[in-house]
Amino acid sequence: MKKIISLLLCVVLAVSMMAVLSGCGGAKEDVTGKWEAEVNMAEILNKSIAQADASMEEIINFKDFTLKINLDLNKDGTYKMYCDEEVAAKAFVGLKAEFKDMMVAYLEKSIEDAGLDMSIDDMLAMTGMNLDDIIEEAFTEELIDEMVDEMYTEGQYKAEDGKFYTSDDIDEKPAEAAESYTLEGNKLTLMGLSGQDNELYDLIYPLTFKRVG
Repeated sequence: MKKIISLLLCVVLAVSMMAVLSGCGGAKEDVTGKWEAEVNMAEILNKSIAQADASMEEIINFKDFTLKINLDLNKDGTYKMYCDEEVAAKAFVGLKAEFKDMMVAYLEKSIEDAGLDMSIDDMLAMTGMNLDDIIEEAFTEELIDEMVDEMYTEGQYKAEDGKFYTSDDIDEKPAEAAESYTLEGNKLTLMGLSGQDNELYDLIYPLTFKRVG
């Protein structure tokens, strides 16, 4: 259980850092303003768990874990990226429900395979545990706050020649890393760094933001 929660935080942080390093503008295109993207991280979470523990691949299969990422690009060359806390809280409710269903199916199969004549509650009672209490303890409000805090990033950016350069500190100049993008009306699509041989990376990109302000 703790391994899954730790992976969840790592995946969220990885997505946020990838988005920060993403390309966002050409010299003649105005990328300033407020942008937001909805990212369903369910498949990313599934793959991360499977890569860390192959035995969990048949058990864990999340369908929906959609987060809203906000990206504010200011005219003074600073930016801020953050996760919508209300959306994250709702996403966690859905994640808990899905995880409970998966655990019930897993425990039922374990009981059947063992040839035992007992219920899930009976099985857990033998260990002094309760399924609802286990899940509530794992998916706490503190975990949501920690995830939201991990995703908050601010710094400086520079957009020129179809590339976007950023720093992850408000007092530091943009770094050398840059990425390409496409801008069509109010839709900003980050294409990702070229030459990346990473299955999780491919699940994130392309990442599309829409202008909201």
